[in-house]
Amino acid sequence: MKSGTFRRLCRSTLTGRQPEPEITEECPDDYQKGLRASFVDEQETADFYQDIADKARSPYLKDIFRRASADEQNHAVWFLSFLILRG
Repeated sequence: MKSGTFRRLCRSTLTGRQPEPEITEECPDDYQKGLRASFVDEQETADFYQDIADKARSPYLKDIFRRASADEQNHAVWFLSFLILRG
């Protein structure tokens, strides 16, 4: 999901406010640890979006969050491939 789409969705449909992203944990200081943390984060975000999609009543919201979940899962695959190639 593109950032602009997500912002419009939040503002118009979900909360009526702009999203306010914040850093909630420290970034790893090592490449390998960073890859692992990124992989886990993408997986958790994919699950989070899928849960929203499953609970949404609106077909439009279901579709948006299913696509966002698939996008996050794709990111997780990229990080996993970096982990495997890096060994």
